Amino acid sequence: MFLSNISSKLFIGMMMMSVGIANAVTEPLSEEQLNRAQRQATPEFIVDKNKPFHQYTWLTAHNAFNASGWPNQQWSLRDLLERGVRGLMFDVHWHNNEVYLCHGTCNIAVGDVSKLKDRFTTISDFLARNRDAVITIHFEDYVTKAQMQHAFSASPQIAQYVFNPKKNWANRYNWPTLQEMINANQRLILLTQKGELSGEYNSGVYMFHDQDITVENYWSLGGTIGSHDMSCRTRWGHIPLDTMAASQSDVHGWNRLFVMNHFHGVPEHLHSGFDNRWDWVQPRIDNNCTPAAGRHPNYLAVDFVNQGDVLEYVEWKNNGGVIAYEGNNGTQDVVCGFSTATRRDIRLQASDAERLGCENDEMRSLKLRGMKAGQRVTFFDSASGSRDDDYSIIDIKADIPFDRPVTLSSFHNTVNTSNYRQRYSGGNDLNGKVSFIRVEPQPTKFSEAAIVLLRGNNATQRVSCTIGLTQGGFWNFKNTSGCHNDDARSAKIMAAKAGTRITVYDSPSGSTGDDRTLITILKDFETPKIINSFESSFQNEFMKIEFFRKNGLDGKVSSVRVE
Repeated sequence: MFLSNISSKLFIGMMMMSVGIANAVTEPLSEEQLNRAQRQATPEFIVDKNKPFHQYTWLTAHNAFNASGWPNQQWSLRDLLERGVRGLMFDVHWHNNEVYLCHGTCNIAVGDVSKLKDRFTTISDFLARNRDAVITIHFEDYVTKAQMQHAFSASPQIAQYVFNPKKNWANRYNWPTLQEMINANQRLILLTQKGELSGEYNSGVYMFHDQDITVENYWSLGGTIGSHDMSCRTRWGHIPLDTMAASQSDVHGWNRLFVMNHFHGVPEHLHSGFDNRWDWVQPRIDNNCTPAAGRHPNYLAVDFVNQGDVLEYVEWKNNGGVIAYEGNNGTQDVVCGFSTATRRDIRLQASDAERLGCENDEMRSLKLRGMKAGQRVTFFDSASGSRDDDYSIIDIKADIPFDRPVTLSSFHNTVNTSNYRQRYSGGNDLNGKVSFIRVEPQPTKFSEAAIVLLRGNNATQRVSCTIGLTQGGFWNFKNTSGCHNDDARSAKIMAAKAGTRITVYDSPSGSTGDDRTLITILKDFETPKIINSFESSFQNEFMKIEFFRKNGLDGKVSSVRVE
């Protein structure tokens, strides 16, 4: 999952060598976002924009401007924004009579050196093109207020986007909703580390003092990449991490925003692939930082956002979804996680970005967190998502709170709980064999209706063929790809609508002169029904089975007709 192109032994060797180196959908996905969501994570995408701003998590790039020399990022500022980063950490210095972005010193050998006004242009152009984007800039300031005013005056175009609590929000008792900020076009939050730089500037630009409006954990995981301090202690001794209310007069009583730093004092891109792994980020948040701060982080700040799983994590965190595990019952290592708010097909034999970090033939169980009623996720053995091999359908029946996860213990169960319904097609086991995942936020009802023919009696052994029941047709197994002739002995009907008729024939042409079994669906059902053998007749409230004997049908099925 996490380092798809580096074997674990090679990665460990590289790491050791590196130690010595310093609910309501308010706005649908755009066509571009939809296309991108099919290929990769979209951490900027929010389904429900009607929650207050302090209830979201934003992927944040530490030293976002620095992609050369001794870099903290590999993507340019433009690429960071395009790939969903919405928090930017900038170091600003007075250099050559202008405000520059520099890392420590304005020496090009150390890292990127660029004018703040040029980066403001990149950001304002992006905000103009992306009407639902909300960006936060965290300034580490080595300038005066007059020098900062100089930078704002040189970039008048950003004033129209800057969030000003005195404008529109003066009588609010807390943060506006994300949608309200978008509607008001106040989509750029500016934070300064210097109290004397805070407040209003000309043209309505406003800067928050971070210590008045945020809490922040200590900024380093360790001075070198060989040490990991996973605790979450406050960066500012006089402001406990669990301080809830803002002290700045303009926003007095508003919820403070939690900035969670998750990077080393020494940036190293190979090691960030380790620090940014899901099974490092999530446990630190769940077990250390959230308990210490009394809230989830609003800004997850990392080096090298393109490494590890932080893109996927933030998309999942804001929208809910699944986490897959190597062991049954949500145990052993995390394989991957992804949001279920977006329609997508995840091909586990594709590139790392396209498969959202999920490894092929690894997962055995899931934890469901923050998923919404009506969502469906289907896991396939087939690398193409074909139903002619094992598959398991998970339908969410009731909203699952993010902080009360539900464990799905195995892929080969058929269960119906208050939270979800799981339907396993049967066959020769799906655990450790998942190769394709389909996510459907709003599936069409009964689109999953199908009859699965199996090699053994009592719905056992491998899948012989799967026939969909959403439309009529005739399938001759001698010329139908994925179906085994003279093989099936039983069936599992995953779901079906009343009035559906299925005829199973010995004859490849569907002749009634040989054995056949007629299955008539009497009542809609979505819980799988098993036909233990084709050589018996019976009736219950859901279906009527009529077997027309000649010389036996089990193990001799050659065609199926659906009406």
